[in-house]
Amino acid sequence: MSPFIALVFALFGACTAPAPHPTKSPVEIFNEHVRHEVKNMYATFDYNKNGHFDTADLPLFIADYDTDGNGAIEIDEYETNFDMHEPTLAIVAQGMFFEFDSDKSGHIDMSDMTALYNRMDLNKSGDVEHKEFEDYMTEVMTILVILHLQEAEFQGQFTTAGPAGDMTTTVMDSTMMDTATMGPSTTNAS
Repeated sequence: MSPFIALVFALFGACTAPAPHPTKSPVEIFNEHVRHEVKNMYATFDYNKNGHFDTADLPLFIADYDTDGNGAIEIDEYETNFDMHEPTLAIVAQGMFFEFDSDKSGHIDMSDMTALYNRMDLNKSGDVEHKEFEDYMTEVMTILVILHLQEAEFQGQFTTAGPAGDMTTTVMDSTMMDTATMGPSTTNAS
């Protein structure tokens, strides 16, 4: 699983039910968490590890996901990196794929990554600055988190803070109730 996908898992796992905070509203906690995770995403997009997300990282991003070596990322390759054990993450994987597939061709190639890079370059300087990346990805991830939560609610799934700060997911339908504990949440630390 790529580092980017691991961050997405951390974001969605922690955002479904932040632990109660005595002075912050749920919206403030949610926004803080999204901002924190997007800051971490910047480092994962720096594939060449030069300290910046730049155009040299774009072909490396494609190479990381392009498992068949054809120079493009198909949706099945992209979804495979999301480790689809959590069914509602399909919304996240598809949302990110469609955001990155700029020309809506059904695959992500260098032209799509260049277009994405240019969309992130909000001041049109030719370089995606750290703040531009954070602003862009915060907007995208916020939308995807909301869609993820709506899908979970629609499916009858909700997450609450359980004993000792663990996250407990309960899925209910007309014939069964199954509860699984996911363990202590460590992603809320800022």
